[in-house]
Amino acid sequence: NPKKVCFLRATAINTEPCGGDAPINCPSSFPTGIPEMLSPLHILPRHKLILARFSGTYSTTDGQNLVNRLLAWGNPETLAFRHLYDLSEVQRFDADFGAISSLVSWKTNRLHPVPAGTLCVIFAPGDVAFGMARMYQSVADDSLPFDIRVTRSEAEALAELGDPASSIGDLLKADTAR
Repeated sequence: NPKKVCFLRATAINTEPCGGDAPINCPSSFPTGIPEMLSPLHILPRHKLILARFSGTYSTTDGQNLVNRLLAWGNPETLAFRHLYDLSEVQRFDADFGAISSLVSWKTNRLHPVPAGTLCVIFAPGDVAFGMARMYQSVADDSLPFDIRVTRSEAEALAELGDPASSIGDLLKADTAR
């Protein structure tokens, strides 16, 4: 059986293996009209995990793009996967309480296919990232279908997921290993 590893980046999405045992980065098309997302989104089927890694400046548009891409793919099984959002490379936030609150309202109307209680761990090691993630957690707590947990350490994030990997990089390697 070829491995089913899906990577969503910029304007490409892989939902099927390329044949043989090729695990990743085979060309595929993506529905038009969805804005480009600067941060990679990895679907890790072996771990039943959606990993979004953000970098640079984070804005609520990044959060909307993440939701749009997941829903455009439209796989109900994957929507039930646990989520890990890595904010370790975010250097600046272009968002405030009003923007976060609006993002949560926007997501509330779209995330009904996600099962209630789906685990979402946000790894936010920096002070500002941690504060923004906690604000998001507070606003989203009763509105979104996620059980949101915010951590400062990568090890704690992986422990919250119940994953034995020693790093997010190792998690990616393990899921894409042949």
